[in-house]
Amino acid sequence: MKKRAAVIGYGGMGGWHTEHMLKSDVVELAGIYDIKEERCALAESRGIHA
Repeated sequence: MKKRAAVIGYGGMGGWHTEHMLKSDVVELAGIYDIKEERCALAESRGIHA
């Protein structure tokens, strides 16, 4: 059973963790949160809940 996780901060490391979660067979990406609206919009444009 996959565990669900969210990423706080969609910058450099947040983007790295997000990409690896999307490929993982043990973790499911629930979504991201970033204080900057443009990063949330970028995640949404990539199909990630923000």
